[in-house]
Amino acid sequence: MAEDQGLPIAQAVQQLDEVYAAWLAGVRSLGDAGLARLCGPDEGPLADYPMATLVLHVNREALHHGAEIALLRDLYVNR
Repeated sequence: MAEDQGLPIAQAVQQLDEVYAAWLAGVRSLGDAGLARLCGPDEGPLADYPMATLVLHVNREALHHGAEIALLRDLYVNR
């Protein structure tokens, strides 16, 4: 497979599963207190919001960009 075509699908799915598991473990490790804690100055405009807001934002971004990738994949296959 040419390098510009990316990972083989099985390897890409495995990598996605591993990254998702790490993300989920990190979110779960926050617990209720961690999710309620303010994000702080490192998060710029979200500084005064609870960590749960940042987690929700990151999840929405992952869904959004994942959908874009799926669309591009489908359009490429059907060109």
